[in-house]
Amino acid sequence: MRKIIILPFLLIPILLAISGCADIPTSFIMPKWDVDLNLPLASKTYTLDSILGKQKYIIADKGSDIFIIKSDTFHQDKYLVDFLKLEQEYTSYNNESTPQNGRKDVFIDFRNDQVKVDSAVFDKGTVHIVVRNNSSVRVNFSAITPGIKKDGVKMQIAGTVEPYQTKTLDQDLNGYTYTIPPEQLLLPESFQRQFWVTTYTSSSSTPNPGEKVVFDVQISNFYFSYVKGKFPPTSIGRNKTAFAFNDSKDAESYRNKISLKTATLKLRSSYNTAYVNPFVLYVDSLTITGKRGNSTINLLNQNGGIYHQVTIHQTSAELVFNETNSNVLDFMQFLPDSIYLDASYRLDGNNATGVLTKADLVRFETDFSTNSTIALKPTYLADTSKLDISSAQRPKLKNCLNAVMNIELDNALPLNAWGKVTVLDKDKKDLFVITRIGGSDSLFLSSAQINTTTGAFLKSTKNNYTISLDSTQLAKLGDAYYAKVSLTIETAGSNLQTPPKVTFKVSDWVKLNAWGSIKYNFKDEK
Repeated sequence: MRKIIILPFLLIPILLAISGCADIPTSFIMPKWDVDLNLPLASKTYTLDSILGKQKYIIADKGSDIFIIKSDTFHQDKYLVDFLKLEQEYTSYNNESTPQNGRKDVFIDFRNDQVKVDSAVFDKGTVHIVVRNNSSVRVNFSAITPGIKKDGVKMQIAGTVEPYQTKTLDQDLNGYTYTIPPEQLLLPESFQRQFWVTTYTSSSSTPNPGEKVVFDVQISNFYFSYVKGKFPPTSIGRNKTAFAFNDSKDAESYRNKISLKTATLKLRSSYNTAYVNPFVLYVDSLTITGKRGNSTINLLNQNGGIYHQVTIHQTSAELVFNETNSNVLDFMQFLPDSIYLDASYRLDGNNATGVLTKADLVRFETDFSTNSTIALKPTYLADTSKLDISSAQRPKLKNCLNAVMNIELDNALPLNAWGKVTVLDKDKKDLFVITRIGGSDSLFLSSAQINTTTGAFLKSTKNNYTISLDSTQLAKLGDAYYAKVSLTIETAGSNLQTPPKVTFKVSDWVKLNAWGSIKYNFKDEK
């Protein structure tokens, strides 16, 4: 979860920049006697904005320069196609008709959910008819579905069946439309909850008395791209979605080391459709669970329950959790590896006429955000960088007697830091530790003064150091290939039971002034 653990790295670019400015110059003027050269080495200001650079999870709040740390947006889509598909098979068996001048109306019950369809567009569907001609004459068989049309023409399935033979007739309903036909027979809600087929049989020959044509009608896999009708209160299923929440391998190092002051979780649910409908949609029994290995944590609401509900009236709704009404701070500080969103969805059409299409969906989404007011417990960091010393320059370092550098750091960042620089050889083994005059190998960067109530910046603090490299260290510098910067950083007062929080701002800065002298001993090179 980079939005939290990235904060401990804020000082790394500063220390690396400082170490870069503190390098011995890579080219030397060779005088013919010992001489001291006073060198202005650096005078720079680093703002927190420039130190961080472009970060995915850290942005500046509009209207202020306070950093807002945000996660990705996690969302779950629930399409309402459950209302628009009937995957079961429904069959009417052993329907009889006379071989000559016969008609039969067949109604197949296929809905029991009280949905009443006024009109629809088929995405797909199959009408499957098996005709058994149990007569001695050839029979022409046709089946018409009133109300189902394509390009204004009623759907018709037709074929010829030889005496005492069986024939199968199929029709794909893709591209067909349905409207309640004016010649609606029997039940006034035919096709709204029943499928209506009218069959006709005819023959140019006269059958024997009592002979019959028997047929089965089967419908299956009805999928609609559009349905207009009345929809009762109905469950439309449950979804569970997992999201990777922490994409940093270093998260384990910072767990239990951060104390947040503010955090926000917003649950946003929206009903996305091209039509104005009377529907009320519910996101029910919603749980948000963070998992880290075998450990879990659930987001609680202000009543202490882990189950949440969002009600959507036609457009959208939002539920907000913060540090005053939930455990969102604990949730954030838990640093989960993954987030699980689990919810059931209901639609209540109020038994009024509405429209559903296959593009209609309920979108539930959430993201986490904090402003950059935190307390950071002591955290150890180490970073190794390669030194830019050429093979031609390395022997010349032995001609240097000593180098002295003065460093002044003016800190407006709300962090304390202790740093040590160790010079390493090509195998990354220690050569020597850079020490300041007085023998200490630790450079302390004290935090800016802050308002302990609000965490806001009050005044910067200054630290001054003198660093000396003698001829022995300079000689070893010829074998140096890497520099390891070791840091321990924390917010001031982090050892307290309730540590004061600090606010990181875009304009926070560290000013560096560095100057020094290098004493050379000339040796004629031939």
